[in-house]
Amino acid sequence: MRYGVHLEPTTIVVTFSHAMDVALAESLASHRLDWLGDEGCGKRVVVSIPIRSAVYDSATVSVTLKPTRRLPLHDTFWLRIRGKPPGGLKDAWGVFLDGARNGHPGSNGALRIDDKLPGRRIGVSSFFEEK
Repeated sequence: MRYGVHLEPTTIVVTFSHAMDVALAESLASHRLDWLGDEGCGKRVVVSIPIRSAVYDSATVSVTLKPTRRLPLHDTFWLRIRGKPPGGLKDAWGVFLDGARNGHPGSNGALRIDDKLPGRRIGVSSFFEEK
């Protein structure tokens, strides 16, 4: 889910399908946020937006991400979750993220964030592989 419009700070809440490793879920190295921009004349650019904090809530099996700046509501962003070993996000039982959704853990995942899917709730299996 994405929260924050106009002057409110942007917050992104990623809800997983089951418990995750708290330290890895809260590690800023596990998450990357990119903006897909346009320099004009059809030239696309990708700008990485630092994440200020990541706080895991074991009661809701979700991580709340706060970027360093507000995200424009009508722009497109990609949230990338590191799931490849070593160092990728694991669940509470030590199994790596299955970003490819193919039943084989250990792949990165990505989620498109835009105004086409406001308030979309996602699970671990909702990610697709990001190479």
